[in-house]
Amino acid sequence: MTFKKTFEDSAGGAGVSDHGALTGLSDDDHDQYHNDVRGDARYAEKIHVDSRDGHPVATTTAPGFQSAADKARLDGVRPNNAYADLSLSANQTGIAHATWTPIYWNMEAADPRNWHSNTTSPELITLDSTGFYLITVYQRWASPNTSGARFIRVKVNGAGGPLFEDSASAATDSIGRITVARQFAVSASDFLVVEVNQTSGSILDLHSVTSMGIARIL
Repeated sequence: MTFKKTFEDSAGGAGVSDHGALTGLSDDDHDQYHNDVRGDARYAEKIHVDSRDGHPVATTTAPGFQSAADKARLDGVRPNNAYADLSLSANQTGIAHATWTPIYWNMEAADPRNWHSNTTSPELITLDSTGFYLITVYQRWASPNTSGARFIRVKVNGAGGPLFEDSASAATDSIGRITVARQFAVSASDFLVVEVNQTSGSILDLHSVTSMGIARIL
């Protein structure tokens, strides 16, 4: 069985090379196809180099990628300082029995954002922008003492309950070592105070390795 079909070219073999010259079509009638304009509208643009520190930081917004508020938070993060926005230590003496006492941080290892002053209210850490932060505090007492307990807490704006509080038994650790790390959210100009307490029945001193670090994480 043989099948035969004849095709006839009504135009006599002539054709067109311009897509838009075809009846009912335009030069760009496939709007699902990629071009630069459509790509920029749909996807996040390439990251650029942040002039503040030379690190690439995403600062563009695109549907489904990040909100304007998230963009603002990311723009304030400096990757090369994320671990060292603030690093302090103290060698405070004369901590009374059963009295919450602020630590007066008198040694700065890093403070690029000027959150702290060694001379003006050295117990205060004033944060300059709204966001999420990580605080790490290490407490150690200068001389062994097995009586009572040792305590540490962090308060925000000096009011209400503490951001966190922890304790250690002096019978278990006679120099009262406590390490605490917490994430927290604050608003611009909020201030933090780290306080210690002890119930040894006498006056104790903090060891100079007592320290604190804060980093903005978002």
